[in-house]
Formats: sequence, C-alpha cells, structure tokens
Amino acid sequence: ALPILKVIDNDYTSNCYLIENKDGNHITLFYTGAMDKKYYKKLEQSMFEKSKYAVITVGCLEENWDFMKCAKKAGNKIVTGMKCDFNAFPFEFLKEFLYGSHIIFANEGERKEIEKEFGLESIEELFKDGNAEVIVITKGSEGSEVYYCEDEKIKKESINIAIPDKVVDKIGR
Repeated sequence: ALPILKVIDNDYTSNCYLIENKDGNHITLFYTGAMDKKYYKKLEQSMFEKSKYAVITVGCLEENWDFMKCAKKAGNKIVTGMKCDFNAFPFEFLKEFLYGSHIIFANEGERKEIEKEFGLESIEELFKDGNAEVIVITKGSEGSEVYYCEDEKIKKESINIAIPDKVVDKIGR
C-alpha cells in the first residue's frame, strides 16, 4: 500500500533556501517545518521492494537514516542530491550517505567541501572507496562535469549548459 498523506496543522511546510555568493557558488539550507522529526513515522519496508532506485536529499535526519537503511535492504541504488547542510547531514551520516550512494549530484562548492571533510585528493576517490557509479558536479554557467567508470577506468565528460530558444514557464507548470 502507498503511504497516506498526513496534514500537519499549526506548522509550515518545509522550505529550501538557496544562498549564492557573487561568484555564483551556492549552498542550500533546509527548514523541516511539517517534515520535522516530531512528525516522523517509521517507513514501511514494502515501499522499497519494487524500486530500483531511491533518491535521498535534505530532510529529517531520522527519516533519512531509516530511508537509507530500507533502500539498502531492498537492494535499491541510492541517488543523492548532496546539500552542504551539516544539520541535515552530520558527519557520520554524510559519510555513510556518500560512500553508500551510487549516483551523486553536487555543485562545485559541495565537491570542495566533501573533499575537505573526508580528506580526499579528488571526489573521484568515491568510486574506489564507495559505491559511486556516477558523480555529477554542477558548475552553474560553466555546465556540469560527469564522472563515471568504464572498463575499470574513471572517465570525465563535460556538459555545456542548455540555452533554450524561448523560456515558456520558469516554474515548471
């Protein structure tokens, strides 16, 4: 059975805040609101059994731990949207989270922070020491870098930004 949505009265919905410096580097902060741990209810393992992938991003730490454990137990490949929010991702969780992820998305600032926090020469070490299969580093107006393994070698592709002919709707309606 699918999870049932629950309305939380007297609290706000969760919010993400994007803070960017003059160089275009950003950090994303998350306010849990109605996703706060006080509302957390243990996840049902059955939710994961028919999935191939599980996507984790900023949320209630207890729920993210539970989500990750359920995903691993079900054999899901973990996809992570890294956020440099150390309240949502304390060091021990971040370590298990990153080394257990198969596909990792991070921006350039987050890549540098990961390398610093874990003493890595390069983000590419997550292929050797973790489960990484693909790492995508977004670089704003410079596009993205995609790292992946092929024939037991780490390869890197650069992807330019897409420039549309016409912007129809910036908010995805």
